[in-house]
Amino acid sequence: MEQKLFTELRPLYVTTKERPNEIRIRIRMRDLIDPEILRRAVDMTMQRYPYFCVELQKKDGRYVFAENHRPVVITDSLHGVDLNSEESNYHMIAFCQQDNWIIFDVFHGMTDGTGAYEVVRTLLYYYCSARYNVKLKEEGIRLVGDEIPEEEWIDPVASRTDLPQPKQKNEQMSDALNLIKEADVEEDHCHTVYSIAISESEFMRFNLDNDGSPGTMVSLLLSRAIAKLFPKSENAIRIALCVNQRKALHAPLAHHSLVGGVMLEYKDMMRD
Repeated sequence: MEQKLFTELRPLYVTTKERPNEIRIRIRMRDLIDPEILRRAVDMTMQRYPYFCVELQKKDGRYVFAENHRPVVITDSLHGVDLNSEESNYHMIAFCQQDNWIIFDVFHGMTDGTGAYEVVRTLLYYYCSARYNVKLKEEGIRLVGDEIPEEEWIDPVASRTDLPQPKQKNEQMSDALNLIKEADVEEDHCHTVYSIAISESEFMRFNLDNDGSPGTMVSLLLSRAIAKLFPKSENAIRIALCVNQRKALHAPLAHHSLVGGVMLEYKDMMRD
């Protein structure tokens, strides 16, 4: 079976080795990871998501996703593997484990955070059930044996002919501050992971008290940090806030990358 590509194409064509366009989800468990149980959990998980068990092929001048029956790779390191390569068994998805960490890597053109979290929920269900010999609630978790509805498979954008057309503004958007240029540094593609711990209850209370959401508040805090670093910049501080488009497309079950964005500019209203 082959899957025609549509929403996957643009992310595919802008992907490079330096910019692999991947989502990485890091999961820290309480205890050390049991590699054998994780292997079984990944195998069970991938049975539930056949549309992610694919490899990229080019046929008749166009790219398609073809079925890939090779095992999804799990590496014993936090570094991971290059997706769509021999070391990933040509999958667009892979896992890592080390100490008490599980890491999930997936091509962003194939899914977004909403779709990736479904995989994580399924994986943790199977792993924790076996690792701790417990019976977990199945409600809201996609499991092997489910009838996979068409709404999970079908690209909701490809078949739409009535997509809304946003109103075009007459004025041209001004230039935004470029952090690399402002800091006068070279883009060396060095990846650094910063772990930030914050009380969820306190953060949510802060959001509600200020009529905001986690996304808007994080954007505000980043904007304030940038403004403090570059107080004399003449260019606008503008952050793209991700928006899940499934509701607008009436496609809550779709697995595809359906994330859009709105521009939040650090103007007086946000500053106050």
